[in-house]
Amino acid sequence: MSEKLILIDGHSILNRAFYGVPDLTNAEGIHTNALYGFLNILFKFLDEEKPDYIMVAFDLSAPTFRHKAFDGYKGTRKPMQPELKQQVPLMKELLKAMNITVVEQEGFEADDILGTIAKESAAKGIDVSIISGDRDLLQLADEHIKIRIPKTKKGVTEVEDYYPADVIELYGVTPLEFIDVKALMGDTSDNIPGAPGVGPKTASAIIQKYHNLDNVFEHLDELKPPKAKTSISVNIEQIKMSRFLSEIKIDVPIDYNIENAKTGDFFNENSYELFKKYNFKNMLKKFENTDITAKDPDCYEYFKKISDFAEVENVFNKAADIADGIEKIGLSIIRENELTAVGITLSDTEIYYIPVSGFVTESYLTERLLDVVSKASDRNIASANIKDYLDIFEKDKVSGYPLVSEKAFIDTAIAAYLLHPSNESYDYESLGREFLSLTFPSKTELLGKLSFKKAVNESEDNLIKYACLSSYAYYKCADKITEQLKSENMYELFETIEMPLIFVLFEMQQQGISVDKQALVDYSKVLGTKISVLEKEIYKAAGEEFNINSPKQLGVILFEKLGMPNGKKTKSGYSTAADVLEKLAPDYPVVSKILEYRQLAKLNQPMLTDLHSI
Repeated sequence: MSEKLILIDGHSILNRAFYGVPDLTNAEGIHTNALYGFLNILFKFLDEEKPDYIMVAFDLSAPTFRHKAFDGYKGTRKPMQPELKQQVPLMKELLKAMNITVVEQEGFEADDILGTIAKESAAKGIDVSIISGDRDLLQLADEHIKIRIPKTKKGVTEVEDYYPADVIELYGVTPLEFIDVKALMGDTSDNIPGAPGVGPKTASAIIQKYHNLDNVFEHLDELKPPKAKTSISVNIEQIKMSRFLSEIKIDVPIDYNIENAKTGDFFNENSYELFKKYNFKNMLKKFENTDITAKDPDCYEYFKKISDFAEVENVFNKAADIADGIEKIGLSIIRENELTAVGITLSDTEIYYIPVSGFVTESYLTERLLDVVSKASDRNIASANIKDYLDIFEKDKVSGYPLVSEKAFIDTAIAAYLLHPSNESYDYESLGREFLSLTFPSKTELLGKLSFKKAVNESEDNLIKYACLSSYAYYKCADKITEQLKSENMYELFETIEMPLIFVLFEMQQQGISVDKQALVDYSKVLGTKISVLEKEIYKAAGEEFNINSPKQLGVILFEKLGMPNGKKTKSGYSTAADVLEKLAPDYPVVSKILEYRQLAKLNQPMLTDLHSI
């Protein structure tokens, strides 16, 4: 069985990924969508082909021999988007970290590099697959060289494969004749002039009959149609130059050794760090069968469940002493409708899970928590989303004053938001990855859809891990986050605005607001009428009734039945997110109505819910 080599057209696939994946950024604000899309395509072909060798070729910014021969070559192309340009060196760095050979050669394009390596490898009996979105590479197809072109159809990525027979079937010409077709018809994307007025069909028909340009020039008097004959006759030198520009070189002097391109050590310490840096969480699973994740936290061995009353007392007594000083405590409240457990970290080696059990009742845990927190005044208590459980520390029934000060807490989620407001999440998993360079299993990975109460009986080991991990992450991140807030001159904002605001918002929720119920009822009816009118108008435009609130049904109506462009299909169907619809709205009135319908329905639904509770 022959060995196999994958060659990837770096810029082509990176460009495709950039426009095919919605904008993504990591915690540092670095754009990563092209990187993410490129890797997905890379892994797809690695899984399919299981190659022995892999290389990626990139263009350099320096002029090539084509630019020197023709000043206008690629002169009409728009500059690369800054967000994409930023990702090119990052992609090369990532590939090198994965031990994937990156090949570049000043004065030549990636196509020339791919052509040279492909032909030389095929001559040695190696089967080659070239991955690119550029059809110019079809001229390289032969019995040992397959051109693979990823395409998106109805939101799904498909791959078109071309051997010489496939090129002939599609274009009616051989791969080498394909060069002459392009020379005649030109290429607006590369600013290759060709013969003005000669399109793809005419160019293909002429080359099918005469096979090459020299033969075409010898039979100028016979050419049809007359318009093509005239254009070709007066542009012979321009056509020759176009052929020179169109032909991929297969003899570039490249310094490479295919043995250095052997596949294997993709998932190593260097690539692991970059995958974490760029927040490619799903791809970190590819490291599960390596020893890389063994570097993950050694805190697990210190996780301890304590339910003995005396032990619990000792932990809270020590926690109260720490809170009275300057050291930090990590606190995780495990609660839904009722308090289930507490995760508490006192040091790197003192990490506890304390469940409600026996003498350790919910009221006892509440009292001990209050005792600890009331002693803190130097932001000693590191936790997250504290507004959600401030009711544990309610006001004193006599004085009416809160029993704890906002200065007791550092809310790591709020602090992390200030530092990186574009992040998707600020939970313990994200904090660990961003501030500790550690990968923690997520809450979903540990507990799935289990409630905390059910997890006590059905998955207590994972509940212990969740409680301890979250409190440990808050504990370890607190000082790092504080330092970063200060270094970026945001600590005053955090301390004087954001943290006090948590308590203000909590008080607002507790107090509630006065409303005119009848006014709400009347307004809800107005909204209901508008929604009903919009429903009918949307159904009429769609030609049928459907569930407007179902993204799946809506996607089928918009992108299949009505044929709207740019439908992006995911595993669950077409995306009908607001940003997708907003781009379509100016050209499609029904989409504007759908957006208005959503807005009114979103406003009316909670109003109806709240009216029932008044």
